[in-house]
Amino acid sequence: MKRAQDPESRIIATLNSLEGIQRAKPAPFFFTRLMSKMQIKNESGWERLVVFITRPSVAMVTVALIIFLNMLAAYHEVERNAKTDIVEQSYADYYYVNTSSLYDFENPEQ
Repeated sequence: MKRAQDPESRIIATLNSLEGIQRAKPAPFFFTRLMSKMQIKNESGWERLVVFITRPSVAMVTVALIIFLNMLAAYHEVERNAKTDIVEQSYADYYYVNTSSLYDFENPEQ
């Protein structure tokens, strides 16, 4: 194996290779990304749930679902009351019972 000619020429070649050197520059937004990664904290399950629930799309779907369920419950209540009234009226007709009470009259003295 052959060594370089002399140490002085090797030193000069090394110094000449350093002439075009420049300071290293980070990629764009490197420091912003670095700071955001440093500030990330471990979120608990509750915090992630709150973040998920407070999204506008989830909130709108939840409100729409609640309104739909309320309308469905009101519809079934009206149907149940209508069926109950029919049953009570048929009972009253069958047994010749007056189903009105004292509270149904505006003026009880008549």
